[in-house]
Amino acid sequence: QLLNETAIFDTMFPCCTINPFDMLTLWFSDERTDFTVVMMKPDGVEKELTDDVIRHLTAEGLMLVLRKRTTLNPHDVIQMYPDIRNEWLIPKIVSHLTSGPSDILLFVGKNAIPKAREFVGTTTLGNREPSGLRGRYADDFIRNIAHSPTDITELKTTLSAILPYLPTTLI
Repeated sequence: QLLNETAIFDTMFPCCTINPFDMLTLWFSDERTDFTVVMMKPDGVEKELTDDVIRHLTAEGLMLVLRKRTTLNPHDVIQMYPDIRNEWLIPKIVSHLTSGPSDILLFVGKNAIPKAREFVGTTTLGNREPSGLRGRYADDFIRNIAHSPTDITELKTTLSAILPYLPTTLI
């Protein structure tokens, strides 16, 4: 009941979420379970790519445990990207990520972070992998479809910004 009250299990998508008992079993099992998040940015939502991401990552052995549609606020975006201090870049990122709804997808499974990141693809200023989701669908390095953490530190930063009620101490 407590987990449902904190919105960990989004009632908008009951068929795509894990039940509370299974989530607790994953968190407290003897075997470490890997977690990751993929955030479909407004351009990814607009291009209707969320279901493609879910299909691909579940086929890779990951389990979708949360799907939530939300519109980020500027504070969340700045908290999500604490290392970006470029005066012209951060306002563009904030503007894009607050321009419409984003889909937040939380996955669990072995090697979740590298599997998701490989599928999403990398991006730096003007550099995208042609094989990744970003390489196929991104308009530019700001409108680049999705956010996927590269490591556990970035995962915790991302989760604390967009899913602050999730107990990241269990990750």
